[in-house]
Amino acid sequence: MIKILIIIFISTFTLSNAFASEGFIKVEKIEGRWYFVDGHGKPFISKGVTHTNSAEHHFKPIHGENWKSVVDSDLIRLGFNGYGYDSDKFHSKNLKFYVLMKLLNISTYSNPFGYVDIFDPVEQDKIYQKIVWFTDKYKDNNNLIGYMFTDIPSIHARAPGDWEPQDINFNWVNFMRSLDGSAPGKLVYVEWLKNKYNNDIEAFNEVYQTSASNFDALKTFNFMKPVTKVYPDDLEFIKIIVRKYYKFVSQTIRKKDNNHLLIGDNYGEWFGAQTAVMEVAAEYVDIISVQPNWRAPMKKSTFWDAIYNTTGKPMIISDFKLGHKIDNGREHYPPYETQEEAGQLLAQYLEDFLHTEYMIGWNHCEYIDEILGDGRIKQGLYTIDGTPYTTYQNYVMQANKKITNFVSESF
Repeated sequence: MIKILIIIFISTFTLSNAFASEGFIKVEKIEGRWYFVDGHGKPFISKGVTHTNSAEHHFKPIHGENWKSVVDSDLIRLGFNGYGYDSDKFHSKNLKFYVLMKLLNISTYSNPFGYVDIFDPVEQDKIYQKIVWFTDKYKDNNNLIGYMFTDIPSIHARAPGDWEPQDINFNWVNFMRSLDGSAPGKLVYVEWLKNKYNNDIEAFNEVYQTSASNFDALKTFNFMKPVTKVYPDDLEFIKIIVRKYYKFVSQTIRKKDNNHLLIGDNYGEWFGAQTAVMEVAAEYVDIISVQPNWRAPMKKSTFWDAIYNTTGKPMIISDFKLGHKIDNGREHYPPYETQEEAGQLLAQYLEDFLHTEYMIGWNHCEYIDEILGDGRIKQGLYTIDGTPYTTYQNYVMQANKKITNFVSESF
């Protein structure tokens, strides 16, 4: 009996130490709440800042080559324990971070924007090469939390009544319809329609308001005119597209780097049909990442709970802040009146976040103000000349401290 206990103890000790020696971050549900868990078995909630790359223009001229360390130390002062995406100039030894791979140019910020035929081996190879570049670089990095695929992808299907002329170019199913008759994706799509309508071309023509003679004719048929009745079909087929996408990407990353988490795409709250896409993504990723609208309060019961109930995955708020009015009136997003008001509302938002069992991380949008192409200012924690928004910062620090204390007191 003693020998058995010794063997069990040694085996358990060996396994736990193997996990610790790997030093890679995982997710785990502990006593009803989700957490990140570092390689030493210590739970934590991620608190980061996105777009810190833009700090270079102000801090480097002042601090020289030491500017990254200055930002590093300042984030720690503000209570953050990591960097959000678009911060690849940092990736320090002191703070954890995410990597945004930008695998496809289907982000609302992509220029040029363009879908690909995800069923085409040529396109798959292009994605494969990008993945290899990232995994070769980061697979042994202990501070990497995980990989994001694309920021705010436009992979939804448009709901009835939402059609506008430009929408035809922002719908992945429409892109498949527009492909050449020999394209792998077009062949998959036509075969799916044939099965969907039980090879009844008349039934198909009635819904799509077309006059195709048979389903093979659809390979070269132009049926790009938006028709409201096709929305349910588009919603079904978008799931087939994204399943191919997520499955290929996740399997490729796992083969090249099985140490890190898969976060998948970063979804925007303002797009329709995202829950259907997230449901498919959840089969292949570890975390669901969402950028909510930058307004309070946190819509737990009407928005976040629906996502969690659909996916069952822990979530991060990928990119969030509450803006306040500035002297020149060029705020990027509808602001609150003062730093005080914005700070108080942010603190309450993060209080609700903290007591939501599936929330495991949040990222503040912007470190330093960024001037956009149209002249508006995307607010951060500092003005464009490096002056701190002190009142707002104090609320951020207090909220981050409360999150840190919550985790410490829980364990």
